Amino acid sequence: MQTLEESVADNTERLLVERLIAAQKLTVVDMLSNTITQQKVIESVNHAAWLAQTMANRCADPEQPPVACKAKCHWCCNQYVRITAPEAFRVANYVREELPLVQQEKLLHNLSELMRQTKGLDAAARGRLNHACSYIYRGKCVIYAARPLMCQRQTSYKVSDCRKAIARGFPFGSIMCERASLLTHNACIQGLSDGFEQVLQRGPLEPLEMISATLTALTEPECFERWLNGEAVFKHCTLSL
Repeated sequence: MQTLEESVADNTERLLVERLIAAQKLTVVDMLSNTITQQKVIESVNHAAWLAQTMANRCADPEQPPVACKAKCHWCCNQYVRITAPEAFRVANYVREELPLVQQEKLLHNLSELMRQTKGLDAAARGRLNHACSYIYRGKCVIYAARPLMCQRQTSYKVSDCRKAIARGFPFGSIMCERASLLTHNACIQGLSDGFEQVLQRGPLEPLEMISATLTALTEPECFERWLNGEAVFKHCTLSL
């Protein structure tokens, strides 16, 4: 049976999640209700990332140890990442605007090669492959400022747990994540999807695999316009985890 303190904590978390979902959904609807452009879509994802991280920082439990994540610590970047189409367009836009052309060309090659190596692998096998994400360069994420919300959400209290998890394919529960970050990011991802579902008048945003989805956004002609018109441009990128 729950104690009074536990019950209050659960209710507080539930209220926080509900309000974040509603706030992010409203932001998407307000931004896109008149016209839908790629830049506005990217801005709606930027807002979701900002809101999730801001609230995670505010709600972090001061009695918990600090997270162990830091620059060049990329143990968790060896697994499938769930992403949505708006996030894929955000990543693609960042690559085009911020990375040198030579690096972009190399990146496209690396993305294609990683897709080839991971084709047909389940989540556990992908983790055991121990092949870092194509966006990792010299130990750092080259799209860090535009990384998917699922990447931004990920935290760990122990680097050793992350190292061990690779060999086991990152099974559920192998890494202890910071709770506030999980709650706020999950809520903002849901709010983002709910907002697009209302604006686009079609089903919820499909979960996509990051590498294939961002490669598609980078290489498919008129990808955004075709997606906006309802074409299944990401049909080969769906992910079930």
